[in-house]
Amino acid sequence: MEKTINRIIENNYQNVKGTDLKVRLPIIEEVIQKIFLDSIKGAPINWATIQVGPDNLLLIKVNLSVKVIFSTTFTLSIYIKLAERFEVKEAYTSIAEIIGVHNGLGIGKRKIMNNLRESISQNLPPYLKFKDDRFYLRLKTYLELYEVPLLESFFSEIRIKTAFAEHTPEAEKAHAHKLWLETDLKVK
Repeated sequence: MEKTINRIIENNYQNVKGTDLKVRLPIIEEVIQKIFLDSIKGAPINWATIQVGPDNLLLIKVNLSVKVIFSTTFTLSIYIKLAERFEVKEAYTSIAEIIGVHNGLGIGKRKIMNNLRESISQNLPPYLKFKDDRFYLRLKTYLELYEVPLLESFFSEIRIKTAFAEHTPEAEKAHAHKLWLETDLKVK
């Protein structure tokens, strides 16, 4: 399969002209968690988890050790709403927004969130930006980074959906909680 895909890319997609595809790509929670954990390097974090929920919501739980007035450990719950769709274009496009932070320590929570925001801004991969509690994606940079040139010219928007199943051992094993990226590819 890899040889076929590489040949299609090397031939500038000429082998598949006229093809219309509906693509549904599952993104498991571990991938999202790795991107998030890489973006908060250096923060005083003991552990962090990400759960994909219904209605394009992500719940990020972050356990921190901090010293505000005294040293303590607590868990922040950060709620992120994913865009339902975004257009593919040259510029960075908003794909997610922090919509709530809970379980903090009042003034300490603001300080800690500001530190997390700063850490996230400095450590995201080049195709992602974070500003004013919003995440922005430049798909062209992402595709170039992973050496998939010209692919963005075959679709105009990407839809983001979360598939949510109940918490059962079977569902967990099957990665039932997934984030899906969907698009319609049209090769001209």
